[in-house]
Amino acid sequence: MTKPIYPPDALAARAGECVIYVTITIDAKGRVSDVTPSWDRLNLPGRFTEAFLEAIRVAVASWNFEPTRLVYWERSGTDENKYLYAEVVPSRTDIKFTFAATGKVR
Repeated sequence: MTKPIYPPDALAARAGECVIYVTITIDAKGRVSDVTPSWDRLNLPGRFTEAFLEAIRVAVASWNFEPTRLVYWERSGTDENKYLYAEVVPSRTDIKFTFAATGKVR
């Protein structure tokens, strides 16, 4: 998986360590379809926040996942489950990116 690149302007300005939490949306084909700041985690805005977010968006655009599948079963009278069907659906997950003051990403 491609890691984001520390934004050159932020590195030149010695912005230091920056932690960004994002929510990525994974579409039904397993591709990243959206990246937004997470609402579940604290993100402190700063001078280079948009540059860090853009670096994350560029990196995760190439990521691929196994799509989420909802599998439907029916309980039969013998306490065994009978497979009915599966449905591929979009999903979301939160990811933490730490941009170190050295310009590396963890």
